[in-house]
Amino acid sequence: MLTIHNPVELSRVTDPHIRSWLAERFQLLGQAGNDSDCDADPCWFALIESGDDLDAATSRPAGFHLLMDVFGEYRYGEAGFVSPFEWVAEHAGFYEAVIVYSDSATLSVIVPKASSIDPRLLQLLAEQAACSPLAGESQ
Repeated sequence: MLTIHNPVELSRVTDPHIRSWLAERFQLLGQAGNDSDCDADPCWFALIESGDDLDAATSRPAGFHLLMDVFGEYRYGEAGFVSPFEWVAEHAGFYEAVIVYSDSATLSVIVPKASSIDPRLLQLLAEQAACSPLAGESQ
């Protein structure tokens, strides 16, 4: 998993489509009056990579397991599970799943649509993206 806080770190992103999309997001953050270094305004991106083990503590960019609710009570697929994502957008080749911590702190989890990504996460994101108000607006 790659954690990206500013545009300087984009060179670590190997997928050119995702790298370009992230560069555009950093530019939009700067144009919105925010410093393009998200360390100044707590927002960041986490890119899930092939082979990441979502059950490992090191694969918890949000501070909790992405397939559990934020309280760690219910796992995806169990009755009572509530997705930790505020919303999910489906883009060409990847999903963007946003976790909102406060009015000024967000995490965008970027998940490539690849067979090497945990299928449980891909299924959760596909389900939530289909219910999103952004559904049908794939970029």
